[in-house]
This record gives sequence, C-alpha cells and structure tokens, in this order.
Amino acid sequence: MPVDRKINEVIGLIKGGATVVTVNARLSRYLRSLYDMDMEKSGHTAWPTPVIIPLFSWLENLWAENWPDRPVLSAIRAQTLWEKVVSEDRLLSKEIMSSRGIAKTAYDAYSLIREYCITLPEDIYLTEEAKGLKRWAEMYDGEVGRLGFIEPASLPDRVIRLVREGRIDILERVVFAGFDELTPRMASLITAIEGKRGKVEFWPFHPETLNSQPPTPNPISIRSYADEVEEVIQAARWARRSLRPDMRIGFIVPDIERYKGIIRREFTAELNPEAVFPWKDTKEVFNISLGGPLSDEPIVKAALDILSIGADAEDINKISAILLSPYFAATDEEYFSLAGLDARLRRENRFKVSISEIIRIIERPPSPQPSTHPGINPSRGEGVFGYDMTMLRKRLGSWTSSLKEGRGNILPSSWADNLSKLLKDTGWPSRRYAAGSAEYQALNAWNKLMEGFASLDDVLGRISRTEAVSCLSKIANDTIHQPESEECPIQVMGLLESSGIYFDHLWILGAHTDSLPALPSPNPFIPLFIQKRLDLPHSTPERELSFSKRLVNRVLSSAHSIDVSYPKVVDKKEVFVSPLFDHTENPPLEKRDAGRFITESSRLKDAVHSMSLIGDMPPDIDIPPSEEELGMTSGGTSIIKDQSWCPFRAFAIHRLRACGIETPGLGLSAQNRGTIIHSALKAFWDSVRDSVRLREIIGRNDLERIIRDSVIVAFRRSYPIEPLSERYLELEKERVADILREWIKVAESERGDFTVDKTEYTTEMTIEGLKITARLDRIDMVDDGKKIIIDYKTGECNKNDWLTERPRDPQLLVYNLVDTFDAISFAKVKPGECGFIGISKEDDILPGVVSFEKDAKLREKLQGINTWDELTVSWKGVVNGLARQFMEGKNEVDPIEKACDYCDLKGLCRVFEEDVGMEGNE
Repeated sequence: MPVDRKINEVIGLIKGGATVVTVNARLSRYLRSLYDMDMEKSGHTAWPTPVIIPLFSWLENLWAENWPDRPVLSAIRAQTLWEKVVSEDRLLSKEIMSSRGIAKTAYDAYSLIREYCITLPEDIYLTEEAKGLKRWAEMYDGEVGRLGFIEPASLPDRVIRLVREGRIDILERVVFAGFDELTPRMASLITAIEGKRGKVEFWPFHPETLNSQPPTPNPISIRSYADEVEEVIQAARWARRSLRPDMRIGFIVPDIERYKGIIRREFTAELNPEAVFPWKDTKEVFNISLGGPLSDEPIVKAALDILSIGADAEDINKISAILLSPYFAATDEEYFSLAGLDARLRRENRFKVSISEIIRIIERPPSPQPSTHPGINPSRGEGVFGYDMTMLRKRLGSWTSSLKEGRGNILPSSWADNLSKLLKDTGWPSRRYAAGSAEYQALNAWNKLMEGFASLDDVLGRISRTEAVSCLSKIANDTIHQPESEECPIQVMGLLESSGIYFDHLWILGAHTDSLPALPSPNPFIPLFIQKRLDLPHSTPERELSFSKRLVNRVLSSAHSIDVSYPKVVDKKEVFVSPLFDHTENPPLEKRDAGRFITESSRLKDAVHSMSLIGDMPPDIDIPPSEEELGMTSGGTSIIKDQSWCPFRAFAIHRLRACGIETPGLGLSAQNRGTIIHSALKAFWDSVRDSVRLREIIGRNDLERIIRDSVIVAFRRSYPIEPLSERYLELEKERVADILREWIKVAESERGDFTVDKTEYTTEMTIEGLKITARLDRIDMVDDGKKIIIDYKTGECNKNDWLTERPRDPQLLVYNLVDTFDAISFAKVKPGECGFIGISKEDDILPGVVSFEKDAKLREKLQGINTWDELTVSWKGVVNGLARQFMEGKNEVDPIEKACDYCDLKGLCRVFEEDVGMEGNE
C-alpha cells in the first residue's frame, strides 16, 4: 500500500542516520513513535535515540553549539518587548491603540517580513499601518540589540550566515519532513546546506511537487449532514463502531477552531461517556491537536482570578469563581461550606464584596432576612457554618496581608515572588496532582510562565501590581498550551497539523465551500501590493485556492480510505461540499446525498432515555419522612404550597434542602421589597389598631408622620442595608411610603368599622401529622364579631386559584384551619391596583368582595358546593390531602401549569428531559 510505503521510507531514512527536521513538534513525536515501534518489532531492546527535531529547535541547537556571543531572546521576552514598543508609540492613534490584538497582528507581519526577506519601501508608498510596522520594527530591533540578544525571527538568517562561513558542521543528510511549502528564507537555508555538500531530502513529498502531483487513488466517500452538530455526532458514532485494536483514525478539520468545542463535547459523550464522572479514572480515546490559551486551563484560571482580586470590593461573580473553584477549597467539606458562603452573599444581594468583608461576614451570624427557599434557614447559618472556618479565616487573613504588602512599583522578578507567595497563602492549588495529569502539566506550564515573567526586569522595569497581574494574564492568554497525553487511536487535527501523519482511515469534517478553500485574510500591516507580488499566505483568493489544493493533495494520500463530510447549513446559510472534492477525478469517488446515519448512542443521557432502560426502571417510590427528619423539617405553610406546585419540589426543598442560587440584582429584590411592605403595614397597624383611630389620624393630618415612622421601622427590621447606598434607600423608603398612602386611601379608609386583632400572628398547627408553623399576616374583627384573614400580596393573585385541587397559593386555605373565619382575602398592595381580592360568607364584609353564595361564577366551578360551610370543608380536604401526600413521601415530578417557569430546581428534577425521553421511545 502507498501509505505503508511512505512510512517504511521515513523509518529507513531514520535508521540510515539522517537528521530529520520536522515542521512541528507533533510530527516529531509521531515519527519517533513509529521508529520506536519498528525497533521493538525487530526484536531490539535498546537503540540509539534518533535525531528528530522541530525546525526552530534545530536552529537553536545549531546556534548554541557555535558558542554565540548573544543568546536568543525568549518568546515571552520578545512578545512583551514588542507590545511595550507598540504601546509606547506616541504616533499611534487612539483608535488603533484600543483594538485588541493589534500588537500580535503587527508582530505576525514582522515575522512574515523576515521569513519572506521583505524590505518595506519608502513611507510615501506605505499605508499608516505599514508605517507603524516599519517604525516599531526599527525601535524593537534597537531594543533587542541594547539588551544583548538576537530576535527569534532573525535566528534562521544568523544560522544561514554561519553555514555559509563554514562555522557550522552540517551532517551529511538532512530530511525536512512535513513541509507543505518553502519560504524564501527556507530555500536560502537549503541552498546554504547544499553549498557545503550537505544532502537535503524531503518527506513525504517535496513541497514543489504537491501542486502538480496527483494524489494516490484511495477511495473517497462524500457525505452531507443537516448541521455541524449532527455531522460530528455521526462521525463519533462511526469511530466508536469502526475502531479496532492497532487502528489509527484521523479526523481532519479545516476550520478546527470552530469545530473544537463541538468535537470535544460530542466525542467525549460518545467515545468516553464515563468521563462525565469526576471520580472515574478514564483513559483518553481521542486527542485534539489544537491547544488552547493557558489561561483557559481551570487551574491557571483559578490562579489568575485570585491574583486579579485587589484590596477593594470586587464584582460578586469574580469572588464566586474563586469560592467555587476546586483549586481554592482545602477539603471537600470546605468546598461545600464555601458554596454556602457564596449563596449567602448572593442572598444578601451583594454586587461587590472585598476579602476583608468576607472575613467579617464569616465571623458574624447571617442576617435574619428570610430565605427565598424554605429548605434553608439562614438564621441557623445552614450551608455556611457546618464546617470549622478557622483555617479559611487564616488563609483569607494572609491574603489581605499580602495585598497590603504588595503596593508600590517593583521589578517583575519581585512581583513573581510576591504573587507566588500570595497564591501559596490562599492555599492555591489546594492539593497535589498526579504526574502526567492535565492539572500537573498546566501547573508546570504556569511555573514556567512565572519564570519567564520574572525575567522581564530589563524589559519592563518597575511596574505596579495591577500592571504585573495584567501582564501575567496577557502572557497566559497568548501562551498556547497543549497537554501531552498517551498515544490515542483517534486523532483530531487541522489541515496544517496533519502534515506527514498517516492513518488507517481518515475523515475530513466540515469540508464545505466556506471553509475550503478559506477566505483570504491579508495582514493589514503589509501593503497588499507587496503581498500579492510575493504570494504571501492568506493574501489573495488565488493564493488560498492554490495552497488548499496542495494540502488536499497531500491529505488524500495519507490514509487507506477517506470520508469527506460537510453540513448543509452553516450560520443559517446553505453550503455545499468544497469544490476541491466535488471535482476530484483521480481517486474513486462515491458521493451520497446523506451520510450514514447511526442511531445507536453511547451517551449516558441517551442510555437513560433508551426504551430498554426506561422499561426496566422502577416506578417512583414513596419515601415517608422519619420522625427524626420531621423534627428538622422547616418551611411553614410553604410545605403545603410546594407540595401543591409539584411533589418533587416539596421533597427536594424541605427534605433534601435543595435550593437555587440567587443572582444579585440592582437594588432590592422583589422578595425584599415585599418583605419591607409587609413589615411597614405591620408597624402601621400595630400603631393605629382600628378604623376609629385611623379616621382620627386622618382628621388631624397625622397620617403622613405615622406612615413615615412605619417605613423606618420596616427598613430597620427587614433588610441589612450594608450593601446599598443611603441615597438609594431613601428613594426606596419614599416608594414604600407612596404605596402605603395609596393602600390606606383606596382600601382601608373606605371600610366600615373594624379592628386589627393580630398582625403577623404565629401559631403551631398539625395537619395529618405534619407540624407546621403558620404566620398570618393579619386578622381583622368587624363590629358584629366577624373574623377576616388578610394576606398581603405585592404581586399577582387570583381567588379562582382556591377552587382547584392543587392551588398555586394555598396559604390562606391553611390559615382558615386555625379558626372559624367569615372571609379570606388577599390584600393586593400594588401601585395602581390596590384592593381586596377574596371570598366571604356574607356581603359587605370587605370592599369589593362578594359573598360566595351570590358569586354565581365561582359556584359554577365548584359542582355540588353551594354554601360557605361546604366551601371551607372542601378547602380543609384540599389542605389535608396535600399534607397527607407529604407525609406519605409522594415525590413524583408532577408540576402544575407554569410551576416550572418559577422553579430553579429544574436541573435537579430534569423535567426538561421528559419530552426527550418520550421522543426517543416513539
């Protein structure tokens, strides 16, 4: 086979003692592994290490072996120095300065100029961008010379000069492997080597022959799929079904940056489904060649997050990222405690918080503010103080001390020591990691980055802490990190990375008209007329087409069989197969309108919904609470409400103590505002007591003073004002006062004689064995002895809800069991909508409330219930039934209409997957 012949050819070259110079490090590792396997198969137990090395490393070695007077500037120092030169250019416009990546794009242009031996013409022929590049290159070269280094991009020129002068001994045979094209400087290097009687060869092909050389006639199948996700899923399922021992499968992706996230997600789900479990030690089945920024590695991101925190208050999301990072918590117990602390900060609606404030928060009890979730009782510090926080307080204290010490301008080497100490004081990275693990490799890369940063003293000089952290973040973001892993049978790579690598089967993903050939993207810092004349990379459509043909010719010769696939739609636009494959004539071509569609899935989520497993799953089992559990259950009437909304919700909140994480909002939350209005009305009626005194107060114009006093009392009782400004709170107090004013005028002053008997009345109740604490907002008495329950509502409410078997707001129905009442009513305290909404035994008990017997529409909805007494008995049955369900342990996922819209536990019950499971079983 041609593929095997090419592999044997390079192994023969290596055995012959040739120096193999590769286009990238990946190809070096691949060729070394081929050579090692061949030596093992030949029965050898030991053999000399072959010289297989990437091009730049080879040039560095040649330079170092010549005892140079100037070392090569490191990549970090070169990058930082270039950025400094660009940022300090006073002639640079603000618009260009504000553009992200401007320095990197300019440095790429600088490297191209070196590689293609370009001399920029006089300024009169240059664009403003090109003038800037010319100016920066001169300043940069001057700075590199002043520091006593040589620039990395100029290293090949230095080596070429030494070769020509005979000061470097070139080995007799040099094989350049995997090069798809020769740049002018590369050609000069080869000419210099051959001029000293060195022999130069190319493998697997000479770059100049790729344009004209027809690919080896391997069979090709072209397949189309609906979209990119379906394409990747089907490729993963095909690989799972087709993979055999000792088989190598390659997936080549022209636009790998776009596909990378989809491939990582879907390939993991299909090929390594157990990887979703953190405790599973699974072996990687596939490898993606394209590394990502080091700053994206979780352990490094945690370090940068910690370093980005200053002494002042920081955004809650930045603080949360640290508190919830597994690289910050010292133990699993502390991790859960930190999660509780994060929930508390959010519950207190803190947009910003400092490390010093967190220490104070840990040391004081939680605020008495009620939690949104009855399963959590903040007054007992649940979720926060279940763990001894002594060590955490000590670490946070060391953190604040380090922040105080790290002030002023010092050298990067001193900052490296200071910031490393700070990370150590905070406990990062919190634990040891096995050698070879992804975390271990990322940690090593971080340590090397810190070493590189410490070497920038002569480049940056004295800088502030903010500048030091910003520089570290930028370097980490620009550093591409590719963790090394064991050789995987499935390799995913881009077109360029695949050079020189052979497979048993190859699948080219995303081979559509918009990706292959790629659209031109000329560098804006080199005049376009120069780029066109020298045929620079990405300069013109013709250049992209020619280079893509060269890559495709090479790829089509690198496997025994080949699949080519493409999505029919990309970004809502119809696309077609790349013309580079559509008109391929030499290899046998099999074109299909649709790809092979494999329905069998290995994903755990799909397995849960598969017909066989669902049929075997046991039905929901009732789990009655134990006596001990009932003694710890809290929540009051919300237990009945949650059981009505959804049995699983009640089970999760009140027994599993599950709750969602709140998101801080601007100002007071809707719940806090409602609590304040409740407290203000309580304070008002505790002072006024009845309608007679209300009329007296209105008559002597004293109402305004009592309203304001009630509002002040409400804010003092209801909400910790620390996170909010005094000015904002004054506006909120005025808003609450306006609402009370409207409520009293529209609703209360229009009533007959009444007495407010109780406010926020608390009583213990036992319903079907369930002990709950009921807190009634208000109980009124009218002159003829009638009792009324009133429940304040600042949002929407509807009395028709009480007529169902599973009411949305059953609190008043529960309260009705406390005593015999003649009316129950919501008090809708909402601007522009104030009024009573309820049901009464007789007319004229409350303004706007009609008696049940006269409300024909209500009675139509309740067949067989015609009197008030029958209605209250019905309510008792509803409440008792819900309490009985809770006591019996009913926990099925059975929400009432729209309950899920207001529930933050959908990730726990996974109700949104129910339809998926049903569709999968059709």
